[in-house]
Amino acid sequence: MTPQIGPWDSDAVLVDLRPARIFGIILNLLIWPGAIALFVFGVIIPDPDWRVDAVAACFIAFCLVPIVRTIRLVRPMLVPMGFAFDRRGLHYWRGSERGSFAWSEIAAIGIGYEAQPELPPVTPAQLVGRFTVNKIIKDRQWVALEIFPRTGEALDRAPALQPYRWTLEAPWPDVSAERWLIPLPPRPGLPGQIQRGAERFAPQVWRGCSAARGARSSATPANAAAGRPTRAERDRVGLVRR
Repeated sequence: MTPQIGPWDSDAVLVDLRPARIFGIILNLLIWPGAIALFVFGVIIPDPDWRVDAVAACFIAFCLVPIVRTIRLVRPMLVPMGFAFDRRGLHYWRGSERGSFAWSEIAAIGIGYEAQPELPPVTPAQLVGRFTVNKIIKDRQWVALEIFPRTGEALDRAPALQPYRWTLEAPWPDVSAERWLIPLPPRPGLPGQIQRGAERFAPQVWRGCSAARGARSSATPANAAAGRPTRAERDRVGLVRR
């Protein structure tokens, strides 16, 4: 649950990632079993042709992959995590650990994406449709919170955020290559919450949304191989065990 009473001001903007991750779990466990039921009752049972059944079985096997993946990651997904923006700085919590950084220690905050974010869906059907398309086209709408500290000392001072520490090409000349890269769950409005918090309390560090430049050339969480963070790496940094 969100620590509503914390070391931040009463008017702080809270960004709680745990409910958003639960939202993603629910979507996964509704959409993919629904697709399997559609193939079983809409294709395999009515049509005795073995060739049609074989194709349907392949699609069912494809749908089982995200279901198994979601079940495997449920426990780390449920670890409490989030951020709070107030006048004094950026606060974070993950599990039992809490910490904060003064705004003078933060060089920039932004939202990095693989594909240009679209307008939020306004109906449940649009939300489910977009979520399904994003999953099928391999994280087409992958979005992450990027936090650029001014010094390496700030990076070393947050053990809970170390799994999210990446070295990528610097997107702007006044920031370093190292940053915290926190994948955001597929919940509408989450990037907007981050934007409101940053613009309200630290407009000087807010850089808005931008393509994750450099993510295709030098992504290194500690000593990972070169290349854009893979799906497995994204799972690991976004849903690590504590």
